[in-house]
Amino acid sequence: MKLLIVVSHLRRGGLVEVVYNLCQRLVNEKRVQLTVLSLRKEPADSRIEMFRALGIEVLSLNNSYFACELRSSLVRAQVQQIVNQYQIDVVHCHGYHPALVCAGLVGVKKMTTLHDRATEDFINAFGPFLGRYMLNRYFHALAGFDLNVAVSESGAELYRQFLDNVDYVNNGIDTEKFGLLADSERAVKRKHLHLPEDTTLFVTSGRVEREKRCEELVEFFAKKVQNKQVGLLVLGDGSRLESCRQIAKNCPNIIFTGRISNVADYLQCADYYVSYSKSEGMSMAVCEAIACGLFPVLSDIPSHIDVAKPIGGLLFKRIEDVDVNAVLSKRIDKNELHEYIDAYFSMVSMTHGYTNIYRRLCAE
Repeated sequence: MKLLIVVSHLRRGGLVEVVYNLCQRLVNEKRVQLTVLSLRKEPADSRIEMFRALGIEVLSLNNSYFACELRSSLVRAQVQQIVNQYQIDVVHCHGYHPALVCAGLVGVKKMTTLHDRATEDFINAFGPFLGRYMLNRYFHALAGFDLNVAVSESGAELYRQFLDNVDYVNNGIDTEKFGLLADSERAVKRKHLHLPEDTTLFVTSGRVEREKRCEELVEFFAKKVQNKQVGLLVLGDGSRLESCRQIAKNCPNIIFTGRISNVADYLQCADYYVSYSKSEGMSMAVCEAIACGLFPVLSDIPSHIDVAKPIGGLLFKRIEDVDVNAVLSKRIDKNELHEYIDAYFSMVSMTHGYTNIYRRLCAE
């Protein structure tokens, strides 16, 4: 089977991380011949060489954002040429522009992964006018695919309100990279990362943006958490980072790392994971944290419920409702948390789900 995976670009981020995890496993599938195609020019922080290091052929069309948005039929013709030349059996798209471009391809099975909750995320990110315009284009394109695959069960329920051809495969992480540390190793690593040794650390990770409600989260730890032995570790960068720093300027127990490449190291040194996000497709960050043995304290959005409810994670409507002392009193089995993610949200289980879909499409 010849498979073409299509992305907008290979810039570091959650979507590309999912695709990379999938490719890591697919290269070992003898019955799958894999090619990756990016539609747009690769940015400075592209991971294209990491994909090539897996032994995968990676093609890039080097189009602009506006070409993909406004001249998608011309970009589609470029992709159709590749489909014909490589005799592709299945095209697997990831993201908004790949969906717009590839919906009209002919002579090939087409599927796309729905990484977000578009009805929420497009409006939150782009505002009501542009967000609704994009939603209309997106759903029109999705109707042209043989199958649309959500990244969680709740995501599939959302998209089934608008589309008939929806399935789901849980996102998967590298559970070897995101694993447990012995207490002695953890103490050494904390010291190496200059983290306070005797502080119970809550950690949050990902983009520091308005829809993640990072400022409200930081304010809660700065003003409401009175226990001086409790800290907050904020991993990542974004447009609201400086505002968060200002809120926490007199709070030594709130630590900001900015953009980092060693997220797993910090997660393994923390105690609890906290997120106040408004919307997620399927949070890789949450899965990574639980795999590192961190008990989840999460806003009660559908994708958080999907992951955290089966293991008794704490789900809240407002961050002000969280009783930190009650969280600290919980008994946590870190091995059980890791094994849960390994079983249901690993890149092995994710790849198994997708390969079954590929075979099913080819057989139809």
